[in-house]
Amino acid sequence: MSSKKLTLLILCAGFFIFDSYGYTEPSDDHEANSDQVTAPDSGQFIRMHPMLIPVIQDKEVVATYSIQLVIEAFSVNDADSIRKIQPTVRDALLTDMYGVFSVVWDSKKRVHLPDFKTRLLRVAHRVAGKERIKSILVQSFQQQISTQHRGFDYRK
Repeated sequence: MSSKKLTLLILCAGFFIFDSYGYTEPSDDHEANSDQVTAPDSGQFIRMHPMLIPVIQDKEVVATYSIQLVIEAFSVNDADSIRKIQPTVRDALLTDMYGVFSVVWDSKKRVHLPDFKTRLLRVAHRVAGKERIKSILVQSFQQQISTQHRGFDYRK
């Protein structure tokens, strides 16, 4: 098996394992004692499952992004509404990020987080509504560039 196929197979398996088993929702008891619980008038935070996005160009995985997002709703009622459609919101965000990274990705450039957050917020507004989502918070953002990518020089 070629190293490209093996890399893609490992990424796909890792995505399945990470997405399916790598995250658990906190229990109600944990949330009741957590500092993250906010007053109803200050909005509500919805933790999204971690997302792993492979960047594919010329039939190669050239990079992988691992992203953890939190959606801030305007109210508790808005947060409850968003939770009901969270799979749809997640799908829209993943689809957009996958498309953008695969088209405009360049190993010499870095993602500008303010522009990235603006784009994610626009996608979330389209799915869940501007009146419900206050902001998108990026909790972690990691990029791993494939060392086998043409043009990548690890010595720099």
